[in-house]
Amino acid sequence: MSVHTLSDLWDSFQDSVEAYSMWEDGTVEPAVDINGQEVPISKVCGLVWHLTDIMPGSLCQEIQYLLPWPECDFNPVYEGSTYAKGARHLKRLIKAIPLPEHH
Repeated sequence: MSVHTLSDLWDSFQDSVEAYSMWEDGTVEPAVDINGQEVPISKVCGLVWHLTDIMPGSLCQEIQYLLPWPECDFNPVYEGSTYAKGARHLKRLIKAIPLPEHH
């Protein structure tokens, strides 16, 4: 198992949010690069699931923008939110995307 620095985790989570925002329905789950290894964005959520570090305000805003109504109102991602909170939101969004059917 490879060891990731906090900076690696922060960067990969931001990359995951960006990859999610460009993900098209019916395609495979995107992956991001962490130290030369392709990691699915849902796995990245697990890597930051317990991080209490504060996300940059721009990342909080990006996640907030992705949230559907009414979740964006009753459980918003305010500036100052943690990576753990961001991971939980992104994981819910990922689970809502239908995966491609295998024939």
